[in-house]
Amino acid sequence: MFKNLLIVFIIILSTMQVLANENQYMCADRWPKASPPYHFKPNECGPDSPLAEILPNNFGSVKLGEACNKHDRCWMELHQLNHYGRCEARFTKDLIEACSKAEICFDTGFKKRCVPNPMEIAACQSMIVPSYTGAAAAGIMLQLLEKSRKDQKEFEKCVAEYGYKKREKK
Repeated sequence: MFKNLLIVFIIILSTMQVLANENQYMCADRWPKASPPYHFKPNECGPDSPLAEILPNNFGSVKLGEACNKHDRCWMELHQLNHYGRCEARFTKDLIEACSKAEICFDTGFKKRCVPNPMEIAACQSMIVPSYTGAAAAGIMLQLLEKSRKDQKEFEKCVAEYGYKKREKK
């Protein structure tokens, strides 16, 4: 009798250990593109979204990707901020700042020299900022961002409960 109980106890313990070992991979299996603490790695101005064609990562010499990444991260953190207007205001500010870095470069014969390009700055600020912030307010973008916000909450809950560990590639 004691021997049978011991065998059952050992089976239960080993089953629990197998389940615990599998649980450590649960979050990584569900969110393979995660980059903790975020449920996905921000992808600049949306190469994976339906808006990719109309919202490029660059405008002339201006790099817009980091402004879009900050916007993605802000929306993933929104359940903590409780006010989406902050994300949109910060996105507008970041786009204007990115546009202000437009420059034209030329080779002087000794070294490459770059100077601000006022025409490109004006074009970027008058065309890109309204386009991107207008797209952010569009229904499709709000749906994508709302889904991202929900996924982020679920991801954080999963990581808090099980941790985040990727399976080793064989």
